[in-house]
Amino acid sequence: DVYFSADLQWMDYLQQRSLLRAGSRHDLVGNALVLIAPAGTSLRVSIGPGFDLARLLGSGRLAVADPDSVPAGIYAREALQKLGAWNGVASRLVRAENVRSALEYVARGDAPLGIVYRTDALVEKQVRIVGVFPEDSHPPIVYPVALTRHADAAAARYLAFIGSAEAQSIFRPWGFAPLIRRWIRALRCAVPAPRKPGVSIHGHPCDACVAPCPAQRASGKERGFLPEARSAGEAVLRWKAPPRPAAAGHLPVPGCQL
Repeated sequence: DVYFSADLQWMDYLQQRSLLRAGSRHDLVGNALVLIAPAGTSLRVSIGPGFDLARLLGSGRLAVADPDSVPAGIYAREALQKLGAWNGVASRLVRAENVRSALEYVARGDAPLGIVYRTDALVEKQVRIVGVFPEDSHPPIVYPVALTRHADAAAARYLAFIGSAEAQSIFRPWGFAPLIRRWIRALRCAVPAPRKPGVSIHGHPCDACVAPCPAQRASGKERGFLPEARSAGEAVLRWKAPPRPAAAGHLPVPGCQL
């Protein structure tokens, strides 16, 4: 009933075939790409354009998930290409079947350096993070979540929970970066000035639109006002209405479902 994926291509596959609840997909948390070394190292690396990864490897190899098929390896290759370090290490890779295997190569000392997700590095005590790849060196590492087309009310409540502040506080210690505010902003619409005091759950008075907004429909208060969003999932909870034409002067921005 809920699809939570680390692979954007599979999420896109389901969405393109209308197998997801319209309007329910959003990026819940993000991750970072890091350079790791065995735990006993004193190495610190400032990762940026032109950094000499080949020299740092010495005579060793770089552990990385297979860059031809595994998302973590694909991100690693794209980052190294953008930073100008790929050609120097492309022939010196230990191509692991997944990111956890790459982590284990470094933890056992079989490889002096590896590239993994921050979340994986934080749970392995035998490695340490020696550098963090700049966010703009690779596409955003995000984990989307969505309701399936026939999801029931329990699934919608679960989606509401994992987008809540309580759930986000659970994600953070494990290295995930909550993206809930980014998704709430995507729901906001550019509309005329409010005709009544108060702000709806996603930032505008819904009587400016032809139909009640998804967020207020979700909360059961179609014409009421809430001071702020309590969770990203609240904005899609139980909402099944198709998009409707906008009222005069209502200019939807990307993400607006009205």
